[in-house]
Amino acid sequence: MLAAERRRLIAESIRSKGVVSVAQMADALGTTEITLRRDLRSMAREGLLVRTHGGAVLPAALGHEPSYTEKAQQAGDEKAAIARLAAKMVRPGDSIVLGPGTTTLALARLLVHSPELTVVTNSLLVAQALMEASRVEVILTGGTLRRSIHALVGPATEDSVRALRASQAFISGNGFTAARGDHRLALRSRRAGVDPRRRRRGARGRVGDT
Repeated sequence: MLAAERRRLIAESIRSKGVVSVAQMADALGTTEITLRRDLRSMAREGLLVRTHGGAVLPAALGHEPSYTEKAQQAGDEKAAIARLAAKMVRPGDSIVLGPGTTTLALARLLVHSPELTVVTNSLLVAQALMEASRVEVILTGGTLRRSIHALVGPATEDSVRALRASQAFISGNGFTAARGDHRLALRSRRAGVDPRRRRRGARGRVGDT
C-alpha cells in the first residue's frame, strides 16, 4: 500500500474515533509498526494529529468539522463577494479547477453563462450547478465519495487532476493560517478565495506552502 493511501486511512480513522493506536492501525493496514510510526510523525508535522505514547490523537482545534449545511449558512455575504471577485478572473476559453465547498459552489453558479469554459471539479454540487451550462465543458474527477462535502477525494482524485492542465484553480479551504497555509484534504491551488472568518483557523489538511 502506498504511503498516501495509508495516511488517508489513518486520517479517516482518527477523525472518526479521535484516537489511533500504532499496533492496531499497523495490523489493520497490514504494515509494520515502524512504518506506521513514520506515517504518524509525518502527519504530526503537518498538524493533522498529535503524537501520543503508542499512537496519536486528533488535535483539539480540529475536533469538529461543520456539516455542509452548517457551512452553507455561514458568512453568505462574504462568500458571495469572494465568488464575484473570482468570477472576474475567469476569461473565455479558460480551463479552471473548482474544488468543493460552498464558496466555490457560489462561483460555479456565476459561471453558468460563461462562453467556452472548461471546468475540472471533484465536487458533485459544482458539477450539478453547471449541468445546464451548455457552453461549459465539465470534467468530473474520479475518487472516493466523501459524503460530508459532496465531493470525490483521495489518490484517484489527485491522479485525475495531475493528468490535466488548467490556467487557474479556485479552492475553498476549510481554514487558513499564515504558519500552516490552506488546510484541507484535496487539491493544490495557485489561487485561493479565503472567507475572512477562516484566517487563523486550522482545519484538517494542507495545501501548498506559504
